[in-house]
Amino acid sequence: MRLCAFACVILFSALPVSAQPTAQPEREQLLNGLRLLFWLKPGDPEVILKLRINSGAAFDLSGRLAIAVGPRLPAVLGMLGIDLPVFLELHAKMRFDDRLGVLPRLAPFTIWNDPVGQLDWSAAERARFASDPNARWLLEPFPGGLHVRPIGNERDVLLIWTFEVAPHEYVWPPAFDPNLGDVLLRGFAHAMPRASSYIGEAHRGYVDGGYYAKTPENRPLVGPVEIDGVFLCAALSGYGIMASHAAGELVATHMTGGTLPSYAAALSPRRYADADYRRRLEGWDAKAGQL
Repeated sequence: MRLCAFACVILFSALPVSAQPTAQPEREQLLNGLRLLFWLKPGDPEVILKLRINSGAAFDLSGRLAIAVGPRLPAVLGMLGIDLPVFLELHAKMRFDDRLGVLPRLAPFTIWNDPVGQLDWSAAERARFASDPNARWLLEPFPGGLHVRPIGNERDVLLIWTFEVAPHEYVWPPAFDPNLGDVLLRGFAHAMPRASSYIGEAHRGYVDGGYYAKTPENRPLVGPVEIDGVFLCAALSGYGIMASHAAGELVATHMTGGTLPSYAAALSPRRYADADYRRRLEGWDAKAGQL
């Protein structure tokens, strides 16, 4: 029950309220009796959610706010006047029709960790990239980190390569380099040579993506900030799906005064108040543990 209440607070704090709600809300009720009211605006993907918890409830969270806003974290911290070392990386993925069956449908989620080096561009492509300052990065050696996995029930594969580590400002929708599809296919071919038959077919893929919110040591921010009653569950980088359950439980434990695990201090936003910790950050790498 405590975690259900926490999940609702997360939704309320994370979803931006940018428009007036419709007159009558949709009503739902959780298994623990909590009532949810949804105001929907036709044609708008945003949802306004309000949560009321009766005073005296076992999980009474009045006066507490959990912030889990994903890539909006730097902006929200700025609104609150909180200075934390958070930045964004923009990462792309491509869904591609593996018509030749290069990747078996039962293949596990696979990451190619060995450095790839320079990609196998044609002489004409190399000349074109060399003449364009915005495209010269395509001639640099590429690291490991290509992600490949089957997706869906047909022939599609998902290709992700987390080499984009330059900090970005938040812009939505994000824009991606038009060459990214070709880069991903060449990485696919490096890991699985039969995929070289797809070189030149990037137009058949669908490229999209989003942002990683990160800290300099690539650890999340889970716990209270210096403003009383305000808690973060944020900066989960590229491992948000894997770590979200544990992070949710941890921030709920903070908010409800439960017994904290031994690792809580290592993830707390207050760790940056320690001058020795900040000095040690200088020798750490934000790419450590990159997914």
